[in-house]
Amino acid sequence: MYSAWFYAPESGSWKFIATFRRPNTNSYVASPGSFLEGFNPENGYLTSKAYYSNFWFKESATSGSWTPSTSATFIPDGIAKGNNRQDYQGGIENGAFFMRHNGFFNDYGPNINTSFHMPEEPTPDVDLSSLEAEAQALPVTFGIINAHIKADILKVNWNSLAETNNDFFDIEASVNGTVFKKIGTINSKAANGNSSTAIDYSFDINVSDIAGKLGIPAFAAFLVIGFIGINFKRRNFRNFAFATSLFLTAGIQACDKNPAEALTNDEKEKIFIRIAQVDQNGNTTYSTTVTAIVE
Repeated sequence: MYSAWFYAPESGSWKFIATFRRPNTNSYVASPGSFLEGFNPENGYLTSKAYYSNFWFKESATSGSWTPSTSATFIPDGIAKGNNRQDYQGGIENGAFFMRHNGFFNDYGPNINTSFHMPEEPTPDVDLSSLEAEAQALPVTFGIINAHIKADILKVNWNSLAETNNDFFDIEASVNGTVFKKIGTINSKAANGNSSTAIDYSFDINVSDIAGKLGIPAFAAFLVIGFIGINFKRRNFRNFAFATSLFLTAGIQACDKNPAEALTNDEKEKIFIRIAQVDQNGNTTYSTTVTAIVE
């Protein structure tokens, strides 16, 4: 299990980011990284800049020593390596690592795979055990979530690593990854909504029924999906990324066809799924969003 927090100076408190599990991994964090990206070509004239400072790692909340992160390696992506754009920069500034890109500035660089080092800062003065308790108080800790389409049946699988005061899950779908509508509900399997062990869940629905669930006329539902098929293709990168490519997939479906029959594999892959968890007090939290995979 890995957990992360950041300190918000405007509120004077630590903020929980996420906890995630690597079931087949038995090691501490190795080679962590961050990246600065921009995939909207229309914003290519705008400069983006990010600072990174005072990174620390600890074996657990109650034991082990703090380990500082005082070095970083700057790794631009294929766009920069191919000299397609030269407005990128990385290094140390104002006592922090930084990355900058876009905006067509001239002082780009440094060389690819350049390493930077900073002096160690004071050990964090924070009670991780109290922060860990706050993180574990979340109603549901989501584990794996995936969605597959086979023979025009959408199957959504997910599991909860822990549940507290949980009531039910709403399965939500979207044709654009932004506006989601409920397509089904599954009650919690946890006794009284509480569990400290992993629980598996599954939900099935016919692809042709999703149109009605999303409130779109059946004959037009997948026409809409065809026209919003904007995909962003990422080049291989670690710490830095530019916009790579943008393409629009549009198609017109005959109104007299069954929606499932009219749906191509490319269009099916544009169905986005997320899980909404609702606790017994009516509060809602969400899983990550995934894209349905056509088998």
